[in-house]
Amino acid sequence: MVRIAFLAATTFTALADDTASLLQANTGKKRLQAASAAQWVEDFARAPAEVATRVASMHPVEQQSLLQQFASLDAPSLVKEIKPHQVALALALRRSPLASFAKASPSEWVSALQQHAGDMDSAVSHKGAGDAESALANKEPLRSAGDGGSAFESSIEAKGAPYSITGGRCRDGLEFEDVTFDAACSSLCDSEDTCEAYETEEEEGTWLCKRFSAAESTLNYTQCEAACTADGSCTGFEFEAPEECELYTVALTTEGDPPVSGDDGCHLKQDGGSFVNSGERGRTGGEFADLTQSEACTALCAQSNGCDSQEAEVENGEKLCKRFTASLQVHMATTLKGCAQKCTQLSSCHALEWDDGECELHGDAVNATLSTAEEVGDNHACYFKST
Repeated sequence: MVRIAFLAATTFTALADDTASLLQANTGKKRLQAASAAQWVEDFARAPAEVATRVASMHPVEQQSLLQQFASLDAPSLVKEIKPHQVALALALRRSPLASFAKASPSEWVSALQQHAGDMDSAVSHKGAGDAESALANKEPLRSAGDGGSAFESSIEAKGAPYSITGGRCRDGLEFEDVTFDAACSSLCDSEDTCEAYETEEEEGTWLCKRFSAAESTLNYTQCEAACTADGSCTGFEFEAPEECELYTVALTTEGDPPVSGDDGCHLKQDGGSFVNSGERGRTGGEFADLTQSEACTALCAQSNGCDSQEAEVENGEKLCKRFTASLQVHMATTLKGCAQKCTQLSSCHALEWDDGECELHGDAVNATLSTAEEVGDNHACYFKST
């Protein structure tokens, strides 16, 4: 069950200077007053220091009663109570040890509170508020989203299941090689029977993969016309001065008006072998849509056997498409331990990969040797479940 009292309690460290004098003046005087969960949330959003003082000055039995009050709420109900005060609560959280997820959604706050509920429950039921703060502060640190650069624990335990760090990434040997944006565009053209050429080009700040149903040749007008005349299957050609020639072997229509003068335009072959400049551009009806880098990577993944997901990234100035095989499950988690708890809940989960809040669960195909070869990064690591 969710215990939002942890939220108030975890503000003690960040608010210690603000509340020290109030604690001395009010200890033993203020007692738990009847209030709904909504009222506690509203009070905390309005005056977090005052609420922290109220909780700190309670008798441990009263603190436990407060926990029980929130324990009676299910997660959706608590999220509903939080949403009206989301902005104010986020500002308060940024001054607390929960700052790492202050920008998250209320449902993610509740999920994080659930993960720590047992710690707070135990501390409050046996100690005073000051001791509870100390107990939480002295707990073994665990990685959480946004704290890249701190060391990963060599081993962790979640719900009785031990995990050992094995490498930087969980690997099964079926991974795809990264490909450049240009190579992805080329591969997409190769997969289409009617694609004769491609190029990657920047337009208005966006890089695009362009595919064409006719290859472009470097020929002047006379040479372009002669080439189409010599090819009995040529239906026409598109020319742009001084030397851009596209020859077509499929039925052509035209788009736009031909220029008043000059040879630019789409020239359709007539039955007698002559040519008529019929429009600005030639159209086959099978033109390909331009693709952004992300769209090209998605299309490449769709035609790759075993590809489950993809990412379009820029690394060291190079545009890359990354493709991934299917993992057991992918979640967003606030802490590494929370990710491990999800793995523990599944007997089919044999390893987990933590990537700064992304929790990737893997089945028995994961390979320890390949995973060990991957370097542990500032934000990512692979843990194997011990059996």
